[in-house]
Amino acid sequence: INPNKSTLNATEIMIAFKNGYFGVENEKWMAWWPIMKEQVDNYMPEGAVSAASTRDTIQAQFLSGQIAMLRDGSWAPNDFAAANVSFEIGSFPFPYMTKESSEYATDAFVSGCVGGPFAAFHYAISSPRANETMTDDKLAACIDWLMFATTPENNSLVCNENGSFIPTIIGSTPSEANAGLVALLQADDTVIDDGMVTLAGTAFADLYYRTFQQFLRGDITLDQAKDALRDDLNETIDDYIFDNNLDIDAYIKK
Repeated sequence: INPNKSTLNATEIMIAFKNGYFGVENEKWMAWWPIMKEQVDNYMPEGAVSAASTRDTIQAQFLSGQIAMLRDGSWAPNDFAAANVSFEIGSFPFPYMTKESSEYATDAFVSGCVGGPFAAFHYAISSPRANETMTDDKLAACIDWLMFATTPENNSLVCNENGSFIPTIIGSTPSEANAGLVALLQADDTVIDDGMVTLAGTAFADLYYRTFQQFLRGDITLDQAKDALRDDLNETIDDYIFDNNLDIDAYIKK
């Protein structure tokens, strides 16, 4: 794995699974489960991980003032604006993980090292100068647009109006609500991945999160969760490697 990268590609993720860096047999891979269980037991409203509790119901509790804080994503600001909330909203990154929380914690500040599968918004040039029939003119139009969009003023304007992200162009200014997230720009740019984004859409992903929910509710132990996931995970990894014709034998530990 290239330490200068901040994400892993699918091939590297499959190698990590096959070599045991990822998977239920690696205590590090499962270490966040007990941490989340502690959070649910001590800080979340009763029934927060029940079948009836969804993102919509939790957000509704927040918007109505029943709860004071929630974990949400880049889509939240637009939801809050649509709800026309009357109270002040702020944001902050995840707390720094220490050895007190997990023996596997490191000194890396990785709150900002996330890889979402989709962006909250995309740029597009709606112009006959930039359609599929153009070549040099298309390139010039794209460059002209990027020169416009990446000035500090325009970067601030677009990002703050959308509300999903902080502007990152040097000299730009975040909105007051998102100012607390600026610290993420100073976070370590390190590899952080557990492989589950790559497995999104598979039957195993559904099983994984159902089992996780059962564990959070206290219905099963961590060992029982591992037993429930082990065979399906191994089969899913083998199927993914086969279906995508990944030649990784040279990288698998014997």
